[in-house]
Amino acid sequence: MSRDTRYQKLLNSKRWKELRAWKLAQTQGYCEICYAEGWRGVDALAVDIHHKIPVESVIDQGEAAMARVCYDPNNLMALCIRHHTEIHQAMGKDTKENIQERKAKKRIAFLRRNDPNFAIEQEQDDACISPAEHEQSCTPCDFTEETTNQKD
Repeated sequence: MSRDTRYQKLLNSKRWKELRAWKLAQTQGYCEICYAEGWRGVDALAVDIHHKIPVESVIDQGEAAMARVCYDPNNLMALCIRHHTEIHQAMGKDTKENIQERKAKKRIAFLRRNDPNFAIEQEQDDACISPAEHEQSCTPCDFTEETTNQKD
């Protein structure tokens, strides 16, 4: 779970507690995945409410965006501990690479907000951070790992 104080405030609010109780009542207290698979035992009881779109994904957009994502009833899933854990592991939230990537995105967002020259520098600098990011975000070009390892 996020350590962002704004997110914690949302989860400690009366509105969240009521929405959470509503979602559990809507699913009769069962994990939505277990229920769909036909499980109805004690192990299928929902104890967690999961945000399909993580609230953390909009932290850089401010508290209003965070509240919209947090309190959207269509963005919620009632889950048992096992399925909630599996979903978060599949999302890769706790890998070292993803933590570093989130920190890098936060730094870039901070610079965009606070340094008027940063956006201009970004436009002028088309170099990608890594070959994997290059493949995902850039159009085909002559970029290769070999060119990044060449000495001047």
